[in-house]
Amino acid sequence: YMTGGRVVVLGAVGDNLAAGMSGGVTWILDKEGALRSRCIPATIEVAAVDPEAPHGTYPGELEDLKKLLEAHKAFTGSAVAEDLLSRWPASAAEFTRLFPIDFMRAIERAAAEGKASPLKPVGDFLPTAGQKPERPKKMLA
Repeated sequence: YMTGGRVVVLGAVGDNLAAGMSGGVTWILDKEGALRSRCIPATIEVAAVDPEAPHGTYPGELEDLKKLLEAHKAFTGSAVAEDLLSRWPASAAEFTRLFPIDFMRAIERAAAEGKASPLKPVGDFLPTAGQKPERPKKMLA
């Protein structure tokens, strides 16, 4: 289940994607635009990322997506992330966004009531430059 985070998928995905997703945002690298044919619940907005038009509920989307790609490249050396970043922001159009509709409404409601958004910038959660992400010392059984 995904309840509030952000995920970038640069590889293949299976059917029934986003089942159980009640919050957060997922971006899938979808160069062929085939993602819409998957079994995605009707409770999820499925839309192409448009680098020319910020998402109305998530205006910081491009910045957050780029930061996640930069972190992935820095920590893994990903050639895919490097290629996408070298063509940024045009390459953002190669992503499809999955955004739970109820979560969008909660963000909009918080804004209308003058409350903080439940969708914080990803930079608040990413390691800083030169900092290695901590790995669990022992995996739980």
